[in-house]
Amino acid sequence: MTELLGSVMKTRRPSRADMGQVNVHDLDGVLANMGIYLTDNEVQQALEYAAVDEDGKVNLNDFVKGVKTIPLIAGAEGYPGKQ
Repeated sequence: MTELLGSVMKTRRPSRADMGQVNVHDLDGVLANMGIYLTDNEVQQALEYAAVDEDGKVNLNDFVKGVKTIPLIAGAEGYPGKQ
């Protein structure tokens, strides 16, 4: 899962993310483009790792780090931390 998220981050379209910054209201669409579907609660959990700036944008790399901590994702097949 970590490799997938990393490769998606490298290939994402710049038009959706300006220098790694994404409007918090666009997160669902950005994640859907990556094939990642989170509940509102899971998005809130991931946002604990990424501060929303005064323009309403979040650092996508920080947000993805938060996504990787969500138990269901962290326990997925192929995730390096899974035992």
